[in-house]
Amino acid sequence: MIVGAGPAGSTLAALLARDGWRVVLLDATEFPRQKICGEHLSATTLPLLDRLGVRETIEREAIPVRSHAIVLPGGRRLSVRFAPHGAPAIAISRYRLDQLLVERAANAGAIVIESHRVREVIVEHGAVCGVIAHRTGLRSQSKTFRAHLTIAADGRRSIVARRVGNSMRYGRALIGFNRHFRSDGQLLHAVTVPGALTMFSLPGGYIGASIVEDGSLNLCGVVPAKLVRSGGRSIHDTLYGWARSHRELQSVLEHDEPGGWLTMADVSTQWSTPAKPGVLFIGDALATIDP
Repeated sequence: MIVGAGPAGSTLAALLARDGWRVVLLDATEFPRQKICGEHLSATTLPLLDRLGVRETIEREAIPVRSHAIVLPGGRRLSVRFAPHGAPAIAISRYRLDQLLVERAANAGAIVIESHRVREVIVEHGAVCGVIAHRTGLRSQSKTFRAHLTIAADGRRSIVARRVGNSMRYGRALIGFNRHFRSDGQLLHAVTVPGALTMFSLPGGYIGASIVEDGSLNLCGVVPAKLVRSGGRSIHDTLYGWARSHRELQSVLEHDEPGGWLTMADVSTQWSTPAKPGVLFIGDALATIDP
């Protein structure tokens, strides 16, 4: 039983199912879906994508990324090109990437069950032996899934890790955010261009910008939680005021529409370890780095 069908869970499900394991892959959402992410894969992931059999599709759809720029308040810029003779990084939305990986897991033989959220972890005789999940939004419709091994791949807010793990968290109180913008090329290219990752440094955080496979601009980053919570301002108003030292960002934010931002509260460095046998943690359920 793998709880969470993001990149970690879907990848492991595909590899195990291909090697003959009977795998159930469970997720609280329905794919495809958007996810807060910078939406880049480094060249070091390409051998694994090859092993999964999805590299060709991803490289065909994604945008090669060959340069990285850091922009300081006031406009000073440091630009670096990635190794010119090596494979480039690639920009692809989580909407598309995660869908491809879930499909690959299903094609390998994993049983994929969407729209089911874990409610409880089953513990018998001191060991984890499965989960109880309900259909998302319908707590009365529960299902029991028993397994010899339960794997938590359900992210930094892992329900499994909270129930049967020991967790540590530290660092600043930050809120993660992202949104995809579609507009005329001139407006988007004032922030970044296809094939470049641009990071705008701001007090206490940053906003990253990249153009993904469908031509939309992904703005993603972390903002100090106190800026959002003070005065009860919206995430748009907070970011607009926070980014006043970067006029190109403000020009894009001026075209914002209400309700389009994804946010995640309490983004911080964390790690978890299983407190009982019969369970493993992977991906963000295991650990995250300083955002």
